Amino acid sequence: MKKTYFEAFDLDIYYEKISNGLEIYVLPMKKFSSVYATFTTKYGSIHNNFRFKGEKEYKKMPAGIAHFLEHKVFESENGIDVFDVFHKNGARPNANTSHVRTCYLFKTNEKPLENLDFLLNYVQEPYFTDENVKKEKGIIVEEAKMYHNINDYYISDVVMNNLFHKSEYKIPIIGTIDSINSITKDQLKECYNTFYNPSNMVVIVTGDVEPKETIDLIKSNQSKKSFPSIPEIELFKEEELDSVFKEKEFLDLDLENDTVSLSYKISLKEILSDGFEVDILNWYIYGLLFSKTSDLNEVLDEKNLTIGGYSSGFFRADDFLIINVDFKTDKDAEMVVNIVDEVVKNVEITKADFDRKKQKMKMVLATYPMNVNTPNNFILSDVVNNGFLNYNVLNDLENFNYDDFIKYYSKLSLENKAVVIAKKKA
Repeated sequence: MKKTYFEAFDLDIYYEKISNGLEIYVLPMKKFSSVYATFTTKYGSIHNNFRFKGEKEYKKMPAGIAHFLEHKVFESENGIDVFDVFHKNGARPNANTSHVRTCYLFKTNEKPLENLDFLLNYVQEPYFTDENVKKEKGIIVEEAKMYHNINDYYISDVVMNNLFHKSEYKIPIIGTIDSINSITKDQLKECYNTFYNPSNMVVIVTGDVEPKETIDLIKSNQSKKSFPSIPEIELFKEEELDSVFKEKEFLDLDLENDTVSLSYKISLKEILSDGFEVDILNWYIYGLLFSKTSDLNEVLDEKNLTIGGYSSGFFRADDFLIINVDFKTDKDAEMVVNIVDEVVKNVEITKADFDRKKQKMKMVLATYPMNVNTPNNFILSDVVNNGFLNYNVLNDLENFNYDDFIKYYSKLSLENKAVVIAKKKA
């Protein structure tokens, strides 16, 4: 067990990689009475084409199989209701699947170690039969239909499809109705045995815990189980183009006002080849161009171009930074899009702007330990996206200067964007 001072949180964090390859992070936060635990596999919706190192052929799986597995893991051979067990132990469980990982979790003020032991057990004891797989298909197909009929989800799916040419990011995390229906029990087992091996997983526990007893419990739990040693997993990825698949699309939906989703696809290939810690650059690009303190917010607000302002966010998709700007408007939607685009492309970032954003980002990091969830999610994101926890993130942020930023920022293009305009009902 290794203890490291994590300056960004002003807390000690404990780490151990145990004999079966499982990584464990424990962050004691003694001012809280609650505990938040996540058990995560580095397996998400884009990991549908894989092989073990040394194998010749890749295995192509149906879209949505990672999400399907998330559902199936909750089913046990003895019929135990996972949610009922957690609730009786005073815990609130959940699970979610993203493009790059599947996470099982709970939060509790009671029996944290007992709940942690149960979390490890149910995730590592899957139960697949032809009958329960067929039953789950029906449930997930109905879920997919429900999301398709929710305007915001539907628009988001259209945006992702239009951004990418070949990448698995094109396809909804849940899959399509055809792909869901094509999933077999044997495919679920193969994906589970490949990606749910402890060597591809991480446990993170934050809150009112003792590091040694927490790690000892996990080690004891894992010592009672047998897992095969697996070779390195190799993922097949299509070479994605810098351009978007479709620049503009109009949708006819039942809406009160025109709804716009504008997404920038920013290539990071040159940045990545430099070995730069790209996450910090992404924070700056998003914060300086699209946050509520940006020129964009001031212009849209001053000209009263949106209804209720706008929302925005960003994420990294392999070699690309994707930034989304969503808003409703009673003005000409295409005109507003053009204004947004013009403002973003013509922002002049001064050193004073850069320094203010640096201080803001440091302040945001300082707020993360104000609950037990956010630090856990921060650690998880870093470990899954980068393969390790950057203990020096605050130092890296401090040392990244204005000249560094301009050097990298000048290489980036904001020309590639996808616009989806959902027209209000007639």
